[in-house]
Amino acid sequence: MKKGINILIVFAMALWFCIGIVGCTPNAVGTFYTIEEAYENGWLTRNDLMEVCYHRFGEVWIGESSDSNTWIKYEYNPQNMLSPLEMTVENDIKETYYSLHKSEFFDQDGNSLGGIDDLSVQYYGTYNNSYVIVIECSIWETGQTAMPTLVAGIAWWETGDGFLVYRDN
Repeated sequence: MKKGINILIVFAMALWFCIGIVGCTPNAVGTFYTIEEAYENGWLTRNDLMEVCYHRFGEVWIGESSDSNTWIKYEYNPQNMLSPLEMTVENDIKETYYSLHKSEFFDQDGNSLGGIDDLSVQYYGTYNNSYVIVIECSIWETGQTAMPTLVAGIAWWETGDGFLVYRDN
C-alpha cells in the first residue's frame, strides 16, 4: 500500500513538473499538414481552396503557373459564411502547435520566452474535418517576403507563415 502511494506521489510530482515547469503538452491531439498535402489527400477540394482564399484575401485568383503575371482574377461568391472556430478546437490547435515548436519558446539557457498564450489562430473554415488556419506568435516575426503559391490552379501571394491544415488524430 505504501509503495503504491509513493508511486502515485512520484507520478503526480512528475506530471506537475512536466506541465507546470517545463510546459509539456499532453493534450496535443491533432496533426498539422500543409494545404498542398490536404488537397492531395482529398481533404480539400478546389472549391474549398477558393473559399479559403476568399475568406483570407477577399478575392480569388486562378493561374496555371507561379508567374503571377498570368493569374486571372476570378469572380467568386462564397458558398458559406465563416463561423467562429470553437474554443475547444482552438485550444487543441494551440496545444498541438506548442508541443511541436516548444523549443522555440525557450532561449539557449532554457529561459521561457513565452508560451501558448502568445499564439493566435486565424481560422478560414472547416472542410472534411480539416481546419484551415494560419498560426501567428507574438514573440517572433515571420518573414515579409511574398511568395507566389499555386494549388489546384488557385493562386495567392503568401507572406510569412502560410496556411496550415489541422486534423484531429
